Amino acid sequence: KALADKYYDTIIEAAGIDEEALVKDVKLADYQQYKYEYLEFPFGTSEEGDIQNYISDEDKKKAYETMTEIYNSLNENSDLEAIAAEKMVVNYSASTTLMGDGTLTEDFENVLIPLKINEFSSIFETEQGYYIVRKLGDTSKMAYLDAKNNIIAAAKSDAFNTVYTKLLENYTITQHNDIIN
Repeated sequence: KALADKYYDTIIEAAGIDEEALVKDVKLADYQQYKYEYLEFPFGTSEEGDIQNYISDEDKKKAYETMTEIYNSLNENSDLEAIAAEKMVVNYSASTTLMGDGTLTEDFENVLIPLKINEFSSIFETEQGYYIVRKLGDTSKMAYLDAKNNIIAAAKSDAFNTVYTKLLENYTITQHNDIIN
């Protein structure tokens, strides 16, 4: 394997791939990730994105009152997961997402993006329920670095495959599966 790696490295070096030039147009802002957590008071049960068993208008009013009570008790040290466990009628979730990837609704993104780190949103409503969101971070560069690394890896793979294809033109390779197996 070491010989194969050395051969590969020699081909890649000879290709003169300018990694900086390849990734110069990859912008961090296009790959901004946000870490967040939220409480949700659902309006019904969800089956593959479709809300079923909607709560009544009266229960919806009670849901808003519950969320208001929670919101009024929040401070920067609040543990949303513990609040959800205590209230038992709200769901807790936390995630990291790339904006615009379709994970979040536009309404949810519009609430999350302007928040400062550790800031809570006010209560907002979507088709699924009432929410309170807290932004935990917006500095993850994982998707950005992955995008850059994927571009460089693809360029290296293309360079190697070009040399390898030309090499194959000069040789006949026969694979003896009966010996390999």
